Amino acid sequence: MSRDFAISNLIPKTVEIGNLENADTFRANAHERGIRIERHTSEHLLDKVEFSKVKKTVSIAVLRGSDLGFNEEGVAIGELRKRAIEQGYSLCPAELALSLRLAYLNQPLDERLIITMEEIRDNSPRHTPYVFSVEHYTSDEYYDREYYSENPIGLWLSHVLAFENGGGFFKLPCEAPFVLICKDK
Repeated sequence: MSRDFAISNLIPKTVEIGNLENADTFRANAHERGIRIERHTSEHLLDKVEFSKVKKTVSIAVLRGSDLGFNEEGVAIGELRKRAIEQGYSLCPAELALSLRLAYLNQPLDERLIITMEEIRDNSPRHTPYVFSVEHYTSDEYYDREYYSENPIGLWLSHVLAFENGGGFFKLPCEAPFVLICKDK
C-alpha cells in the first residue's frame, strides 16, 4: 500500500513560537494533550532545540518537492533546503515543529509533515542528522515494531533522517509535504 501525500486544508497557516520555555515544557504540554514523542526524538534531539525568548507568529507554507521544481523519485533534505531558500522561503527553527505539533490537534489520519529546518545531530557515534516531523498514525504500516515498543496510533512528534553520506543521499518522496516559512511579502 502506498502512502497518500495529500496536503490538508486543516494545517494552520500561522504558528506561534516563543511560547515554550524548554524541551521539558514541550514534553509536559504534549503529555497533557495526548501527543506522543518518538523515543529517539525525546531522548536525543529535543534537548538540543533552541527556544526563542520572544513570542512571534510565523506564517508557514506547506509545499511538495515538486512545487520547488523537483521531478525525481525523491529529494534529499539538503537539496530541498537549498532550493527553498533560492526561491525565497526560509527554513523553520526547530522550535516551530514543537509548536506546530501542539497546535495541530485535528491533523488528518496518516498525514506526515516534514519540517524543513537545519538538521539536529544526535549523540550517536556517527552524530546522525535528523529533522522533525509532525505525524498522525492510524496504523502500524509505517512503524518499526522492532525499534518501538508502544502502540503507534495517535498524534506524534517524530524525526526523519537527513543524512547525506559521501554523495549518496537518503531521499524523501517528492510528493511528501514539507513545512517552510513563507516568503517575505
